[in-house]
Amino acid sequence: MKKTVTVAQLMGKDGGVYFGDTLVMPEQYRVDVIQLHFRPHFEEIVAVATLRAYGEDMFPGVGNARAQLVDAGVKHPDALEQLKQGVLQVGLGNGPLNEHETNEHLAIDGECAATLVAKILHVDEEPCLTGLLKYALRSDTTSIGPMELSSVLKVLYEYHPESEVLEWGLKVAESLLLKQMDFHGAAKQALENAIKTGHGAVLQTAVRGGKTVTVVWAVGEEPNIAAYARSKTGYDAAVVIHESLPGRFYIPVNKRAALDLGEVVRLLRIAELHARGIDQFPENLYEKLADEVCEEVPEWYFDRTKTGSVFGGGSRSNKDAPLSRLDIRKVVSCVRRGLIRRQERNGDSGQRAPVARDDHRDRRHPSDRPQHRRQDNRRRSDTPKGPQGAAPITGPVAPVGAVTQELEACLA
Repeated sequence: MKKTVTVAQLMGKDGGVYFGDTLVMPEQYRVDVIQLHFRPHFEEIVAVATLRAYGEDMFPGVGNARAQLVDAGVKHPDALEQLKQGVLQVGLGNGPLNEHETNEHLAIDGECAATLVAKILHVDEEPCLTGLLKYALRSDTTSIGPMELSSVLKVLYEYHPESEVLEWGLKVAESLLLKQMDFHGAAKQALENAIKTGHGAVLQTAVRGGKTVTVVWAVGEEPNIAAYARSKTGYDAAVVIHESLPGRFYIPVNKRAALDLGEVVRLLRIAELHARGIDQFPENLYEKLADEVCEEVPEWYFDRTKTGSVFGGGSRSNKDAPLSRLDIRKVVSCVRRGLIRRQERNGDSGQRAPVARDDHRDRRHPSDRPQHRRQDNRRRSDTPKGPQGAAPITGPVAPVGAVTQELEACLA
């Protein structure tokens, strides 16, 4: 039966760590080299990234320490003696950062190199690290698929020099960690600042079934604002409205909320037409306004099939789309009203309810009404043109009726 110790048994007072029977205190020894065995696994590479990011208080210099590969099958110098020379062993030797059992070292129960390093440094509960550590431990202790990151790393070792693969792995691990640092640091700060300065808010909005969900809106350049607002560590928002630059909006929906933004994008496109000076258009266009793509209103795209998100004015990967004419307040109003419209227009059957009509309205076809014929002719010549690439709006023009009234309520 394998003999084990726990991480707690390696820890001493005042943040010290036992190297054998010797308690090493924080900042006692400088580290310039992190030593790994040949073909290090992904969890050991994550351990190096963790040391570089969080280890300076314990091991000064480790933030810039280079990684060195050595043979795992030989007897290694004593870990404490190596540390005194500026070399820190990870995943090998008889020091506290080796979770494996050896002839002179007990296994450390339930840990991989990454989780062990994080606990030694007291950062294992850092939000930036928890997901990465969880994956590192799973990849080390369970069978994973051939296309997963850890497996890809092993394949690379077969065809490329180990030093190159190690550098690639470190870039991946450090980039993943930096992404999380931005997410939990810069994004959180940017969103909180936006809310504090009146450039953002947390709202409660009614949706189908009488439920109330959280909607967050914010203006700011930080690209991770929407992701943070949707996260459980953030506001767990069902819908986020993020304006990254004037006229460019990203409106993602939280999968846990199971909302459809079809009525939202319909209202946004109606509002966009309104901003061009178009308040009336063919009934067939009304039906198209909730589609993924509406050529007459190219400012807005609805990614219905993949993410359920709405994009206004393009995105980081589609910078050629025309910017929206709408400001953030109008977009927020349309989104909130669109969520309510979904409750009013979509029953449990999922069928669209009929559009409300004014009983006193002249029900003759627009072409049979002289006043509408005159209006049609005027609008065809005077209506402002849409952005470059927008399809022309053609066909008999009919009033939008109740929809226009609802839009006016959104834009009020």
